[in-house]
Amino acid sequence: NVSRGKVSGTGFVGGDIGYLLSLNKNDLINGNKYNSEYAAKGIGGVGGVDTNGHTAGFAEDGTFYFSTEETETNTAAVIRDTVPGTELQNVVSIATLGSAGYKNQWKLNHHRTDDPLGANAYDLCRPLETETVELTVINNLNMFKGVKARYVSEPSGEQYLIFSLSGSSYHYLYKGTYEEAVENGDNRENWIEGYVNDEGKWEFKVPVDGEGVIPLVAISQTYLDKYEQGQNPLARAFYPRQVTLDLTENTATFDDYHKTTVLEVVNNVRMFKVSGAELLTVGGPNSNGYSSTLFLTMGSDSFDGAFVGTAEEAAAASETIAIGEGRIFKIPVMWINTVGDPSSVESLIGTTFVMSFHSENNDAWYERMFTIDELETVLTIDPVKKIEVNVTVSNAGDVVVANEPIEVVDSDHDNVISADDVLIAVHNAKFEGGAAAGYDKVYVEDWSSWSITKLWGVENGGGYGYYNNNASMYSLMGEVNEGDHFVAFIYEDLVGWTDTYSAFDKFEYEAEETLTVTLNKYVFDYETYTMVATPCADADVKLYNEDLTAVSAGNYSVVDNGDGTYAITFYKTGDFKLIGSDEDVPLVPAVSDLTVTAAAEKTDVTVVVPSEDYAVEYSVSGKVVTVTSEVPCKVGYLGEDGVYHAIEAVAAEGDENTYTFTAEEGVNEVLLVIKGDVDLSGEFDFFDVITSKAMDLHPEDEYTAEQLFAADVDDDDEFGFFDVVLTKAADLGKTPFSW
Repeated sequence: NVSRGKVSGTGFVGGDIGYLLSLNKNDLINGNKYNSEYAAKGIGGVGGVDTNGHTAGFAEDGTFYFSTEETETNTAAVIRDTVPGTELQNVVSIATLGSAGYKNQWKLNHHRTDDPLGANAYDLCRPLETETVELTVINNLNMFKGVKARYVSEPSGEQYLIFSLSGSSYHYLYKGTYEEAVENGDNRENWIEGYVNDEGKWEFKVPVDGEGVIPLVAISQTYLDKYEQGQNPLARAFYPRQVTLDLTENTATFDDYHKTTVLEVVNNVRMFKVSGAELLTVGGPNSNGYSSTLFLTMGSDSFDGAFVGTAEEAAAASETIAIGEGRIFKIPVMWINTVGDPSSVESLIGTTFVMSFHSENNDAWYERMFTIDELETVLTIDPVKKIEVNVTVSNAGDVVVANEPIEVVDSDHDNVISADDVLIAVHNAKFEGGAAAGYDKVYVEDWSSWSITKLWGVENGGGYGYYNNNASMYSLMGEVNEGDHFVAFIYEDLVGWTDTYSAFDKFEYEAEETLTVTLNKYVFDYETYTMVATPCADADVKLYNEDLTAVSAGNYSVVDNGDGTYAITFYKTGDFKLIGSDEDVPLVPAVSDLTVTAAAEKTDVTVVVPSEDYAVEYSVSGKVVTVTSEVPCKVGYLGEDGVYHAIEAVAAEGDENTYTFTAEEGVNEVLLVIKGDVDLSGEFDFFDVITSKAMDLHPEDEYTAEQLFAADVDDDDEFGFFDVVLTKAADLGKTPFSW
């Protein structure tokens, strides 16, 4: 026990113990210290001392000495059984000690052999003295190198580490961290001023509280002088250091400041076990080795490598982080590029960044999102953010992606899905060559934002727009959320920039037989600075299949009500894309998904001819199409296989140029062509023969279903070499076509 405090009182005053009623060999009191400035002795007083090391009887201070030792000469013990200061005492035979009358007071042979209040008092309690311990210096730095060190403990309780340095670069120290020194600023009363010792070395006296790590900031005299001359900030002079005082080994270790922070791990990733994390920061902004390292302890041997960056970058990297002893990854998370320039510090701490880990079993890299919150001492591990967005893209009025669900990942790993992420994703999913070929952007300093320079492979000088949920987005970094409807478009009018955004009143419809939709166009209101939806009449509202091929006109009808609403009747069920556009004015196409669960009954079949040049007379009555023509024609319907199938021609009585074609139930639209008119020009001629032959020689070339139907002159629903032969024979007049 060490008692450094002030004690006072009357009677029995001791630096460690005030008064003891008795003292024998069972009272294990030794090695205590007290402050002699406030007390003359360690034990203020004792009533009775059982010892054979002192003459029996009363001492001058009133202490009564006796011995319970059983010997031939000691046949009686004098027992003091009254309060201190009285003379009443009993003489009791040694043989009776421990009997009923005295068993609670004294016991036989419990005597001490020393003089605890006299000659041996120093062993029990001694006055505090100044203690000095010479320390062995261990240096881990050249720029803060200790020469000699000693630990000093004063009677008052004050403790000091006194050390000298090899150089003269530092005349002041600050006890504390770099951050604390910066906050203290130029308050030099809180600094520790050094002095030159007898050996000509700069020496410092640092107050300590026992052993352990002592954080210090060494203040460079060179940069302090420059600070005073206005040449650099005061913080430039601060160098974080530490001295580790070990009073067991009697060493003083000089090093850069080391701060270890134990992090709580919040792991939101399955199949990725982490058992612990620590953050080690070494030095400060002015230190050569200023850095922070994340020590990540894995919970299994599944991963053998790590990389700060994406999986793609990791796979291409020449160097990655190997797992170390104890399944620990040492991951750099903060470093400085220019010593002494805090602005050159690069830090991942306080940000969300991507880490990639290599699976030994799968030989593949897997991405994780890391967030280090040093203030809250938390490491959060998340999967890479990924959402699904419904995306539409149009190029000068032509829809190329129609409200498609696109999986979007956080491509820049900022933990936000942005418009930029969506555009990268849709190009990677739908554009040949991906985003690398079809999309680009540039950072515009004057606007402090990013601007699109290429969209869907088109570079037109900036004629691009993008909306989310029918609201204009003003930044590529704007956030997009799960299930949003994102529209990007390339301007059609690059002179007057009159392209107007449009949208239906819903992004998804479900209908039975009929449906009325509202089409709006969005115009900027300069009074409210908002986009205002207004009805859009006189537009073209059409149905398309999911592959964006047009649905035949005979399968639906649209009535423009003139007020921005359109009444649609469906003669076919299925899943479609509803698109609103305008060929006369630049209108950004509106795109919605449409599911038709029940079709309306249609009385007359619709006849489609390839062009206005077709001068073929025909009439329709229900499912029957009657064709009158001097040249043979054919009628067919488009099957689910994408091929037109011929309907049998039945000759009309009394007219060799008139034939009827009867469509089956469920067929609402048919195609009428002149047989052999491969180029669909409205007449059969030599050019059709050439085209037919080319179609046979180069089947890999693309031809429309309508062309293939006209070229199939033998009506077997398949174009081949025999059709070429028949076509050539018909042109030569040898074998004319038949109905």
